[in-house]
Amino acid sequence: MIRLAQAYLLEAKWTHQNYKPTFEEFRDNVLLTSGYAMFAITAFMGMGDVITLETFTWAAGDPKIIKASTIICRFMDNIAKHKFKHRREDDCSTIKCYMEQYGVTAQEAYDGFNKHIENSWKEINKEEGDGYTHVGKAPKGGITSLLIEPVPL
Repeated sequence: MIRLAQAYLLEAKWTHQNYKPTFEEFRDNVLLTSGYAMFAITAFMGMGDVITLETFTWAAGDPKIIKASTIICRFMDNIAKHKFKHRREDDCSTIKCYMEQYGVTAQEAYDGFNKHIENSWKEINKEEGDGYTHVGKAPKGGITSLLIEPVPL
């Protein structure tokens, strides 16, 4: 929550000072203001005793899987908002920062963001496994019960 509040404060400071952040500055901050990382961490609280201090320490350390999930969530949202012009004219957006900094069109910015999204999906699959490349007991059991073992009526 502290990081989220600090990120909101930074956005307010930029607005107040008419500061135009670089794409990298803006990207790093909007990943925090999406609230997605905080949501992922606080979701652990509802899981009871199975979650330990070690789990919270891991999650607060900005693990790759949470960062990748945040990029997917936020960048897809940024593309949709920019396409449908839901932002105020004076409001800075990640897409606008990207376009201005790199001198590209909106479509080229969308393509760049989609590449980040695609890479983030690959990172998530690498971090948690896809269940098919290295099949363990759990997926085999689920497939067996679903397709092979008859369901009693």
